[in-house]
Amino acid sequence: MKRDWKSWLLAALAALLVAQVLLPADTVTPAQGAALPHVMLWLLLLLVYLVTTLFATAGPLRLGITDLAFFGLILWHTVAGLVALRTGAPRPAWNVLWTWVGLGGGFFLVRQLAGSSQACRALTAVMIGLSAGLAGLGGYQVAKDFPEMRRKYEQDPEAELRQAFGLGPTAHVDRLAKKQFEDRLYSPQPYATFSLANSLAGYLTTWLVVALGVLGAARRDKTLSSAAWYAVVLLISGVGVTLILTHSRTGYLAAIAGVLLLAATRCGQPPNTARAARIAGFLFLLLIATAVALLQWDHASASAARKSLAYRWQYWQASLALIKDHPGLGGGPGNFGDLYTAYKLPAAYEEVGDPHNFLLEVWATAGTPAMLALLLTLACFLVRVLRQAGSKHEPTAAATDARTIAVGGLAGFALVAVLATAYGPVIESAITWGVLGRILLPAAACFALLWRWITIGTFPALLPLIGFAVLCLHLSASGGIGNPGLAGSLWLLMALGLNLTERPGHTLQVSRSLALAATATVLVAILACQWTAYSPVVQSQSALSAADRFASQADPPLTTQKLQDAANLDPLATQPRRRLVFDLAQNWLVRREIGTDQPHSTLRAQLDRQVKAWLENAPHSSQIRRELGHLYLRFYRTSGEQPDLREAIRYYQAAVERYPHSSLLHAHLAWAHHLAGNRDPARLAATRALNLDQQNPHPDQRLDNPLLKIADPQPDVWQTSPAELMTRVLAN
Repeated sequence: MKRDWKSWLLAALAALLVAQVLLPADTVTPAQGAALPHVMLWLLLLLVYLVTTLFATAGPLRLGITDLAFFGLILWHTVAGLVALRTGAPRPAWNVLWTWVGLGGGFFLVRQLAGSSQACRALTAVMIGLSAGLAGLGGYQVAKDFPEMRRKYEQDPEAELRQAFGLGPTAHVDRLAKKQFEDRLYSPQPYATFSLANSLAGYLTTWLVVALGVLGAARRDKTLSSAAWYAVVLLISGVGVTLILTHSRTGYLAAIAGVLLLAATRCGQPPNTARAARIAGFLFLLLIATAVALLQWDHASASAARKSLAYRWQYWQASLALIKDHPGLGGGPGNFGDLYTAYKLPAAYEEVGDPHNFLLEVWATAGTPAMLALLLTLACFLVRVLRQAGSKHEPTAAATDARTIAVGGLAGFALVAVLATAYGPVIESAITWGVLGRILLPAAACFALLWRWITIGTFPALLPLIGFAVLCLHLSASGGIGNPGLAGSLWLLMALGLNLTERPGHTLQVSRSLALAATATVLVAILACQWTAYSPVVQSQSALSAADRFASQADPPLTTQKLQDAANLDPLATQPRRRLVFDLAQNWLVRREIGTDQPHSTLRAQLDRQVKAWLENAPHSSQIRRELGHLYLRFYRTSGEQPDLREAIRYYQAAVERYPHSSLLHAHLAWAHHLAGNRDPARLAATRALNLDQQNPHPDQRLDNPLLKIADPQPDVWQTSPAELMTRVLAN
């Protein structure tokens, strides 16, 4: 019976790992709750495991110093999230907190369930197969999907834009948003099921390097026939081609570093220090010479690489300044984007949601103790694997674990379809059965070709460490350690490396009392996640989806009702509040224009309440205050009432305080003061706007860019660039 339960649990584990990759939760960020269905499934699987395996039998537990350091990281991250409920935006704090708890649960389950070397090899083969499938999907996007999407857009741009932005049939998209949409549409980079090509590159790079190590080990041990070996090489070559198509420089660098490590360790064999040093030194010099030659040959790539590095240096400088002000607990999980604008450098280009470095991301969002726990985790894992690199599990003849994981991996594709259907408004995934089929065919083929290696092959303990190092290198310049689609691979590799180096007799025997306490803790976590995140987010997003349907049917009353339902179902979320505020504002403007229903006594009171709740849920957001400044300026142009203009000034001032180096925000503030007749404040803000504009090296962000506008609906203002308007203010 115990074996039957373990087989079911192992299959469920494989299914969840597949779903975590194919629904990577980066289309909508983890801060918005896209990972919550995964989190609940991980916690439920953990509860079943504890009840059936630990509590029922009081069995052994794999737990070492690396595990304790990792769980310490998650514990402090949770503390930082709980504190951020009061000091920052509560909804993203809850969502990201639970995302990390889910990642921890997944790591623990891999440690306990994938203890055999065969299970480790089978899970690795599943992930390699997924990389082949995602690479095939990426190639299909470049060859077929993207040209078709561009053709449809060119036939009816306005309709495609409204559909992409979820707008009604009469709405229009501003020119800047349209340009950003077109830049993405005409980009040649594939992204498969991810939202960013760089995220896809991180996954492909990691498992490409691991696959090369597996091929090297299989070649050395002769566990694959020549036909199977070359067929896998062909599939993995497709992964390399798609990686090249992503144009990810961090992916390229990480892949090259991984190949160097494989060469230095003979595909994961225990290294001879002197030999490894000679090989690594030679290959490193070869890498430098090749890079210099390529950069001299391709000046465009060299320029792009320098620009990318300069951008990241700006992100890191701002992140360090944020850390200096929040050393203990950071700014809070999910709150980095709101806080970043207060530290963003005048010459920096983007308003980013993470520092593009996994160590700084943990440090900036959860504080110094979390960063130290992460470093301790990495160090303990490195030492553990290097010390035990010569040990390995004996190959097993029975293929029980391999068959179980194969079935679970196939079930994972069905689970993805169910999740994408059931949680469409939350996950916002466009995955279909056709897309799943394009991934499944090469993935299944790769797994089948590796079957003999899975069942009787060897898995060098250094290979998971090399894959882990490759992904860490990628994350050090791209970020995303909170994204389950990438972080899941990171912690999976660590768990596999620990399991492959587990010495016999070093597991802990768990008492029934400890098992009962662990079961109770997980049960409480499930209920807490359900109450604080899962239920409100899922229900609120479903109500928003219904509001979108009614908006597309031109039914304003039902649209407003569903938006109110969404806001009430998740009182901590900002997205429903934003939608409701602008819906009420539009209703007020329409009624004001036709002069009916005394709008000040009804809609404005309701609007003010929603604005207050919106602001309380995002105390550090400059974007929200900027949008409110735009809204109240529009109110002023409609009503002509000075209180509306004063409100616009107040919100612009609050936005500037949270984003002091934005020249455009200072320009908005200057213009609002100018309209109010506040000559000195207007001139001061205009001067500041022009000074900051001179420090900005990016032409598309300069105030003389015709795509940038002051949010004043007057035609003469709308048709004038912000730079000209600031000159007009100073001349007044």
